[in-house]
Amino acid sequence: MNYIRKVVALILTLVFCAALVVGAGVALSIKNVNVEYIYYTTGGDDDYAYSAKQLNTLKGTNLLFLEEEDILRCIGTKGTICVASYEKVFPCTLNVVLKERRETFARQNENGLYAVYDEDGTFIRGSAQNLNEIDGCPNVLLETENDDFDDTVRTSQIFKNYFGSLRNLVKKVSVTKDLVTDCDNITFSLYSGVEIMISDYTVYTEEKMSACNREFLSLSDEDKLHGCIFCGCTGSDVSGVYAKYVASV
Repeated sequence: MNYIRKVVALILTLVFCAALVVGAGVALSIKNVNVEYIYYTTGGDDDYAYSAKQLNTLKGTNLLFLEEEDILRCIGTKGTICVASYEKVFPCTLNVVLKERRETFARQNENGLYAVYDEDGTFIRGSAQNLNEIDGCPNVLLETENDDFDDTVRTSQIFKNYFGSLRNLVKKVSVTKDLVTDCDNITFSLYSGVEIMISDYTVYTEEKMSACNREFLSLSDEDKLHGCIFCGCTGSDVSGVYAKYVASV
């Protein structure tokens, strides 16, 4: 009898566990898919419509086990949009933010051709000329080695945050090695004529960019036509960050 009771108890336990798994699967199945679209032109509309439709096919799948790859497989292949973010809201909701990719940067290779990238530094296309497909104006030309590419893009994004714009202001961004200090310097060449050079730019980047912005805003319209704002750090902490305008000779 004890043996029979143990078998019955085991069977009941298994049935209970199976019921829990099934119940959890039903409770955590995706019922709501909310898609937000950040766009600047109509260039990504077709990709967005396709992606939104595909994302809705995720309804009924288990939210707990949903992975980023499952979402990316739903995104159109034209390369005009990307996933900006996604959020799993338990028990049954998936929020996805899609964003139109904007041409922002270009790099020229040894053959004179250009590789065009979006604002996050993701490759978009190759081109014979550095002209944005949307507005026909140049993208920001990057002169940087592959090892410095990600830091250059990141610093350019910080520039945009402080100066309010990137493509409208900056013609070229270059990274060079300072042979005296052995640090990397980044230089933003503005269309107005003035340059902004930040020494050892990966250290205290935010603070240095803020100092450059304050110095730039203090310049007269005439000073913005030439010269250079040099930014560095004296000492070993952020309190030594400074920016100074030097007029061209």
